[in-house]
Amino acid sequence: MSLVVSDTSPLSNLAAIEKPNLLQGLFGRIQIPEAVWLELNGGGRSWPGRNEVADADWIVRHGPTNVALLTALSRDLDAGEAASIALALEISADLILIDELDGRHQARRQGLTTMRNRCPSPFSASPRFPRTTGPVSRG
Repeated sequence: MSLVVSDTSPLSNLAAIEKPNLLQGLFGRIQIPEAVWLELNGGGRSWPGRNEVADADWIVRHGPTNVALLTALSRDLDAGEAASIALALEISADLILIDELDGRHQARRQGLTTMRNRCPSPFSASPRFPRTTGPVSRG
C-alpha cells in the first residue's frame, strides 16, 4: 500500500457525502497531522468527518517535527495544509490529498505527488473532447 497523507477537506468532504471509508478502500492507511484533527474540531464545533476520523483505526494522527519547514509553509497556507505538506515530506509520502489550489501548487513545488497530477483531469484532451486553444464555438 502507498504512504498517503491527507489534508482536512478530503476527509470532511467524503464524510459529508457519507463515504468516509472510500479512502481506506483506495489506500489502506491514511496519515494526518494533528493540525488536520484540530481543524475538524475548530471553533468548538464538530465539523463533518470529525467522528469518522476519531473512530477510524486506519487513520493515523501525528505531527510533523520540522518546525522550520512548518513555519515557512504557514506563511502562505492554512495550518492543515502546511502541516500536511510538512508531514508528507518528513515521511516521504507517495501521495498527498489536498484540494486547495495554493496547497497543491506548494506540494508540487516541494516535489510531492498530489492526486490531481496522478490522475488525468476529466477535461484532458481525448478523442471525444479535444483540447481547445481559444473560445469554444457555440455555433
